[in-house]
Amino acid sequence: LRLLQLADASLDSPAWNGGNTAIEALSLGTPVISMAGEFMRGRHALAFLSLASTPGLVAKSDEDFVSLAIDSGRRESLMEGLDVGSLYEDRAPVAELDRFLLSL
Repeated sequence: LRLLQLADASLDSPAWNGGNTAIEALSLGTPVISMAGEFMRGRHALAFLSLASTPGLVAKSDEDFVSLAIDSGRRESLMEGLDVGSLYEDRAPVAELDRFLLSL
């Protein structure tokens, strides 16, 4: 966690996003630069960044990924709206799982 806290940014691989790592980095205020992959396993960070109000950190292309990685000013401005609490406050998935389990 200390390495994530000291990092300028966390680079997330498109093929297989780091779910826990992305949440931990955002919780520490470290930008997570991601690019949505084709399958669900490559879209976790997209979901977390959207929930945390920082969807601009999801690159639209390889060139955009590199741009985000090297442009600290751009990352800083995209992190201004960070809302880490929203990653933990959405009770809808828990309620749906509860409903499903009770239906069994």
